[in-house]
Amino acid sequence: MAMPLSHHWTAADVRALTREDRPWPRYELIDGELIVTPAPRGAHQMAASEILVLLHPYLERFDVGFALLSPARIGEKWRRMPK
Repeated sequence: MAMPLSHHWTAADVRALTREDRPWPRYELIDGELIVTPAPRGAHQMAASEILVLLHPYLERFDVGFALLSPARIGEKWRRMPK
C-alpha cells in the first residue's frame, strides 16, 4: 500500500535540489512524488552502454528517434542534433 503524499513535488522543486557539479543522487519526479536513486554501479553502466551501442545504428537507419544515457535534465525538450 502506498503512503499518502505529504508534498506534491513540482519540476521547480526538483531543480532546486540538483547541483550542476554533482549528478548524484538522481532525483526523479513521478506524478508529484519525489524518487531518489543512488548512482548506478559498474555492471549497470556497462549494460546501458551496450544497449545504446546496439540501438544507435537502428535509430539512425530508420530515423525513428534517438537514445541517450542519463542523467537527463527534467523537462528538457530534446531535438535531434544536426549531422
